[in-house]
This record gives sequence, structure tokens and C-alpha cells, in this order.
Amino acid sequence: MILLFTDFGAAGPYVGQMRAVLSRAVPEVPAVELMSDAPAFDAKVSAYLWQRLPN
Repeated sequence: MILLFTDFGAAGPYVGQMRAVLSRAVPEVPAVELMSDAPAFDAKVSAYLWQRLPN
């Protein structure tokens, strides 16, 4: 399983493009979007959010 946690935003094409590439490269591995609108360029806040995701 590939977990996606990005700051690409929900409105743009980038998450879909990334999922398409992953699907082509490893079709047997599911890709799950955890968050696609993490704060842009804010690694500290994104790390905080990542740690708070349920296990």
C-alpha cells in the first residue's frame, strides 16, 4: 500500500497524475490518499498533522 500525503491541493491535477503513474508502475499496489491539501511548504505543520493521523 502506498500512502499519499501531499501539499498539491485537492483542486489541481497533480494528485490524479501521480495516482495514474503509480497505477501504471505498480498496478497491484493500492494508493490511498491520506491528505492532498497539507499546508504548502510547511514541513513542521505537515509533520504535526502526519503524527496525528490514526494508526
